[in-house]
Amino acid sequence: MRSHHVIAAAVAMSLPIMNAGAQVLDFEHLRVENGEVNFVGRVVTEDGFQITEYYLNWYEFAVFGTQEPRYPGSTALFNGSFHGLTKISSVNGSAFDVYSIDFALLNGPGTVQIDLVGTPADGGAPILQTITHMDEEMPLDLITCQLDGFVNLSSIEWTQESPYHQFDNVVISQSHYGLSVRGQCPGALTVSWSGATPSRQQGIVFGNSTGSTMIPNGACAGTQLGIQGGVQLVNTIGTGSGGGSVNGNAGTFACGHYLQLVEAGSCNTSNVAQIP
Repeated sequence: MRSHHVIAAAVAMSLPIMNAGAQVLDFEHLRVENGEVNFVGRVVTEDGFQITEYYLNWYEFAVFGTQEPRYPGSTALFNGSFHGLTKISSVNGSAFDVYSIDFALLNGPGTVQIDLVGTPADGGAPILQTITHMDEEMPLDLITCQLDGFVNLSSIEWTQESPYHQFDNVVISQSHYGLSVRGQCPGALTVSWSGATPSRQQGIVFGNSTGSTMIPNGACAGTQLGIQGGVQLVNTIGTGSGGGSVNGNAGTFACGHYLQLVEAGSCNTSNVAQIP
């Protein structure tokens, strides 16, 4: 009887809710109908994301041809270098979320451990998860591994360690433009954001209640906000690397009311967050 085992150990946040706009990096544009190992370069680009192989040994990324015995039933990518580093990032540098990756053994039955490291776009502590995958016989199968808390990332990376693996079907999406407000009003508050376009300006907008207000003029004229009543621009700050936070003090007049972010250039708006 065939047996597969996948064990995932994580030091991370809670399991993210999948973005409705999530996409799958399936590498089918690299499919080759042969029985060979096909090298495809040190950078693979697909749907706005790039997978980079950092040269630490001899070889670049490769895929098995469909007639190669180690082909796992779908075009899977593998790092050809022992200890080679594989890194996924977005082409435009924006933050992104990763929900799952399919892994298979590379050279035959066995057990492989894969240590994933996510780098948060806001400069926070790395997100770590270890995947242990065992496949007891040929043909090799791709097994889906769910990732915990790999959200608002600038990159995700791992190394190619013995007995080696291949990967496919990376379920990924650009991060939503998100806002949160922490603290106690009146008093010190921390306003945090994620999923913004890096190196832009954004406005912090105040409103008395949730509702609907259209920005009347300026570069974002016509943009619909989710707040209303006494709407005013509180501050303009940079988006940094796409996520970050700013501290401030709120008076009694602000308590229980609402904030929203508007990004310059794109005029994207964040969720509405209540001042606690």
